[in-house]
Amino acid sequence: MKELNTSELLNKEMWFHPLDEFMVEQGYYSVLGDDDVISDIKQNKSVVYTDTMSNECKVKIDFDIVINNGVDETEEAFILKITKIETY
Repeated sequence: MKELNTSELLNKEMWFHPLDEFMVEQGYYSVLGDDDVISDIKQNKSVVYTDTMSNECKVKIDFDIVINNGVDETEEAFILKITKIETY
């Protein structure tokens, strides 16, 4: 697993899907694939990523939703601004 550079993400606005892809590249499991999970993530305005090597939750990312998905878009089609990153 790579060392996560939190300053690269903090206060950045981005689509949720590229954030998930970035975290997968860093050695974490994807959270995409289940609309119920994405709904919970959006409601809580935070997402927790699990390390693929240790299977432990290692990173929590808090965010604000800048632009939500439209009615004809998938649940994960939203833009967020990362407000806080905690590593464990």
